Amino acid sequence: MASEITDKDLVKLNIKPKLAVLATISLLGMVVILLILLKSITESLYHERQLQTQQLIDMGTGIIRHFHALQVNGELSEKSAQHMAMTTLQSAIYGGTGYFWINDIEGILLMHPYNPELVGKSVLDMRDIDGKYFFKDFIATAKAGGGWVDYYWSKPSEEKTYRKLSHVTLFKPWNWVLGTGIYLDDMEAEIQNIVYRAIAIVAVLFIILILVSILMSNHFLKQLSNLATHDPLTSLLTRRFLCEKMPILISNHDRSIQAYLAVIFLDIDHFKNVNDTYGHAYGDKVLSQVGKAILKSVRTGDIGVRYGGEEFVIAMSCNDKDEAIQVAERIRAEAHAIEFQKGRKKFSVTLSAGIAYRQENEPFENLIKRADEKLYKAKEEGRDRIEY
Repeated sequence: MASEITDKDLVKLNIKPKLAVLATISLLGMVVILLILLKSITESLYHERQLQTQQLIDMGTGIIRHFHALQVNGELSEKSAQHMAMTTLQSAIYGGTGYFWINDIEGILLMHPYNPELVGKSVLDMRDIDGKYFFKDFIATAKAGGGWVDYYWSKPSEEKTYRKLSHVTLFKPWNWVLGTGIYLDDMEAEIQNIVYRAIAIVAVLFIILILVSILMSNHFLKQLSNLATHDPLTSLLTRRFLCEKMPILISNHDRSIQAYLAVIFLDIDHFKNVNDTYGHAYGDKVLSQVGKAILKSVRTGDIGVRYGGEEFVIAMSCNDKDEAIQVAERIRAEAHAIEFQKGRKKFSVTLSAGIAYRQENEPFENLIKRADEKLYKAKEEGRDRIEY
């Protein structure tokens, strides 16, 4: 008998929850990877901006050294050399909010492109919103060999202060502190844009994953449903499907008792001899071909079932008894017309059939039993025939 898939098996094989778990795990994996990548990107961006700032400081220091060299060579006075160095650096605006400033080690602001009102004044007592005397920190850091100072300062043309990270260095011949920096909110905005793009990519990938999971789920569930209702060898419906469908057929018949509900019970004659002579693998081929013959012969709406082994059942509603007989005859003729060949041997098979018509209020089990009894009568009468 063909193996049947029970409701318990279907529960075990239910793949939708498993695909949901897989999608959740995949999403968590994407989020973890995203966080790791964002951490790496953030660190790389900070490092890159700091490196760029240091390179700008080196460039600014190179400009100062150039004019100092002209002073040392006697081509310019100290005042002219310093003025030209400051003028050159004052015009070196970059990135929208990037600029250089110069103060001396006494705390006098010597050059600032966006705060000319402070030039020539002491800025030692200036504090940011956290109370930090950042110009004092500039001088101390520069004297210590140069480095980074974190503080709050306004952007060009704005009164609001923003967190800024500046690099300062000391030019000893003139006792100048040269500085330039980056506004951290600009960098954070850049990181935020990267985050949004990354989230969008993850969201798209997750949506694609969900859609693929749904398609896979529907595909596998369709296959599973097909396995639950169809015999894989013959493509006929299963005995389990017949048992589920018969209450509906019985109910319909009870409402229209003038019609006939027929069951055709078929069996391949001497099928054991086929298996013994040609092997079970070839016997399966015979079953498959007979199944195709049944599918070809039944009408739309008839239920063709592999009932077990080489036994088949057709359940059908009909207007008169001859319809069931005609279907059974077509099946018998189609099956007998198939020519099988194994090596040099050729053979065909015959079918015996029994037909029973449901009586008023008769249970399905009794109807099947009576059709089976008719089948055995056909066997006893010589096979390759129909009894009804």
